[in-house]
Amino acid sequence: MSARARGPLHPERFPRLTEFLSGYLHEDFALEHETPEGALKAFLRDANDEERGALLDELERFRAAASDASWADVRAAFASLGGAWRPRSRAVLDDLLQVPTRLSTLAHRNRR
Repeated sequence: MSARARGPLHPERFPRLTEFLSGYLHEDFALEHETPEGALKAFLRDANDEERGALLDELERFRAAASDASWADVRAAFASLGGAWRPRSRAVLDDLLQVPTRLSTLAHRNRR
């Protein structure tokens, strides 16, 4: 069965997000990065342009797909992606998923 047939939040649709969660939001992420946002910022610093672009695309696609799903489905889908961090609410997850947009806006303002 293809990822498309399994639904918009299926883990096969988000390989880079799965890698990020396993590599940066693992069981020791709080010691290394303090917050999920800190972990994402660390990834964005460490990654090359292709890796950053792929993850940012998947974050946006996950956010869009999650907006039409119940919170129970979103939580289950996010847990199936891996990593140790579990958002306690949709708002907390949205905050993380919107970090790249906020960082991009700040970078754009700083270029002026």
